[in-house]
Amino acid sequence: MTIPGLVTVPAGFLLGWLGSVTDPRRAAGAVPVAERLREPDTV
Repeated sequence: MTIPGLVTVPAGFLLGWLGSVTDPRRAAGAVPVAERLREPDTV
């Protein structure tokens, strides 16, 4: 293979997507920090 980017870029994208889909925190309903910061204060 003379151009390693043809393999590594798609493989990195797919592995990153797979990791985000199978993340146990996502299934547990954890709210990411960025979304918590957007919530208005209800005090």
